[in-house]
Amino acid sequence: MIRIYVYGASGTGTTTISRLIAEKCNIMHVDSDDIFWHSTKRPYQKIRAYEEQISEINARLLKHDSWVLAGSLELWKSQLEKHTTHMIFLTLSDNLRIDRILKREKDRFGDKINKDGELYEMHRSFIKWTKQYHNKTTKNSNFAMHLRWYENFMRKKTLINSDQPLTNILNRILLEMPEVTT
Repeated sequence: MIRIYVYGASGTGTTTISRLIAEKCNIMHVDSDDIFWHSTKRPYQKIRAYEEQISEINARLLKHDSWVLAGSLELWKSQLEKHTTHMIFLTLSDNLRIDRILKREKDRFGDKINKDGELYEMHRSFIKWTKQYHNKTTKNSNFAMHLRWYENFMRKKTLINSDQPLTNILNRILLEMPEVTT
């Protein structure tokens, strides 16, 4: 049984890396956005109720022996931690993260995120929110919570700066967690 949780701030590569692990290990991949958000015509508009999120976790993950989950899930920590066998915490400087996010958003939504576009306000709010990840004025910043979770996790774990080629990241994960490929 392999249950890997890949997390970090938006733009660190959690979805990309987790998909690569899933492909390499031939196990199921789930993105936390698919659990947290309802599928809507305009994306990221309707959050699922907490009870529904837990139901989705049970349906999509916990009934399966092996999986890779990507995302940032403080809300579900107590539900997932006891079922996770491996934790991978991705970090990246804010400047590189924001650059990646801006490119990803432009690729995903095109002109809709421009100043006169229908998704401009959503995009602007998201960028403003994600820039606060390393905010040190509160002990409960997302980074502080992520770091505490990593430090307190008592099973296999890896901390990786994702400012390197994807093959290097994947190779390091596979070297540190050889049981995921057996």
